[in-house]
Amino acid sequence: MRKSISGFTIVELTIVVFIIGLLTTIGTMSYVKITAQSRDSQRSSKVTIIIEALEKYYETHGQYPSCTDMTQDSNTVVSTTLTGMNQDALTAPNANEGTNSITCFEPTSNNVFGYIDGGAQYSIKYINEETNNMINITSRHRTS
Repeated sequence: MRKSISGFTIVELTIVVFIIGLLTTIGTMSYVKITAQSRDSQRSSKVTIIIEALEKYYETHGQYPSCTDMTQDSNTVVSTTLTGMNQDALTAPNANEGTNSITCFEPTSNNVFGYIDGGAQYSIKYINEETNNMINITSRHRTS
């Protein structure tokens, strides 16, 4: 008499592997989406801080700073142009710590903030990571 050994069949093992793979894929996709949303939230918060500092600069000087003033190293920007602002606000979420992520051009990645100085007003632009849309915020005042 032959004694059979109990165990899983190939079909059962295949189903278990498929379910584990499916759950892993769903978990990974959720993680990617949540981290993108988190970085977008950080980006939005940092831009809000920059905008408030720009408006404070306007109230003091009657104009907005030039793009040259805004793209200097972050230490110089917070000590001479946007005084009193936290230096970390100038660094995009994926950029190296301590760098100034502001450029004078429209952003081509979500690691930069575009400061477009139109003379009479400014625009700050950044790319929303989750939707890949360009967010454009213009100044509250227009200088004459």
